Amino acid sequence: ATSNTGACKFVAALLQYLFISAFCWMLCEGVMLYMMLVTVFGNKLNKRRFFFVLGWGPAIPIVATSAGVAHEHYGTDQYCWITSDDGAIAAFIAPIVAIILINCVFLAITLKVLWVNKHKSMNERFAKNKGTAKDLLKAVIVLLPVLGTTWIIGILAVNNGTQVFAWIFAILNSLQ
Repeated sequence: ATSNTGACKFVAALLQYLFISAFCWMLCEGVMLYMMLVTVFGNKLNKRRFFFVLGWGPAIPIVATSAGVAHEHYGTDQYCWITSDDGAIAAFIAPIVAIILINCVFLAITLKVLWVNKHKSMNERFAKNKGTAKDLLKAVIVLLPVLGTTWIIGILAVNNGTQVFAWIFAILNSLQ
C-alpha cells in the first residue's frame, strides 16, 4: 500500500482512528469501574449510548484535525503510519497519554475503595488484615492491562535503542 500514497494516507489515518478508539474503549472500562464502585449512573440505555459515544466519538475530531492539518505526515515510502517529523505523531501520542493518566486516576480510586472496604469488613469481623496487600496486588495485576496502563512502557519502547522496553511492552500487552 505504500506505493499508492492516497491509500497509504487513508490506512495511516484509519489506523490512528482505530488505535485511539481502542484507548477510548479502555477509558470506558475505567469509567465503568469508577461508576460501579463510586457513583450511581442512569438506566441501561443511557449507559450504552454514553459508552458508545465515548468509545468511538473522541477519535473522530482528533484524526480529522490531525489528518487535515498534517496530511503530508501520513504515510512514507516504508510504512503507512504517521511520521515523527515536526511532531505530527503527537496527535496520536497525546490523547493516549491523557487516557492512560485518567485511567491511572480511576485505578487509584478503585484501589482506595477496595482498601477502605476491605478494612471495614475486616474490622467488623475482628480479623487480621493478612490478605489485604495480596488482594490489592491481584487487583492491580488484573486492572493494569485492562485499563491500558501497560502502554506507558510502549511509549518508552518507541526509541530504537530500547529493546528491553520493547520486550516488556510485548509481554505485558499479551496479557491484555
